Amino acid sequence: MLVIQMDTFHYHRSKDIIYEAGTNRLCIFACININRSQKKGQVNRRTIIDGPSFLIESDVKTSDPDYLNLPNDDVFYELSQDKYEELLNTAKKDKKSFILYKQEVPID
Repeated sequence: MLVIQMDTFHYHRSKDIIYEAGTNRLCIFACININRSQKKGQVNRRTIIDGPSFLIESDVKTSDPDYLNLPNDDVFYELSQDKYEELLNTAKKDKKSFILYKQEVPID
């Protein structure tokens, strides 16, 4: 029986400032993953393959200004396989660049 598999690659980052116990705390989470869909006959199976992830929690007063300048928001990018592999290597070598990743919009 024919098995059809499709992978989609994703980057996600969430940043927020949380007021806690009288101080402002920076919270950032960044990760990449692969969403794998497989279809075999009438059966559909989905699997999430987690890549590297980083969590930063710190007092705003001592936080990296580059992190503080990120928007307080969730970002979610679909990636090409090449960009996923590039970010996988970046995560191993340069956590800060991985966390600060911003998808470039192609110019038409």
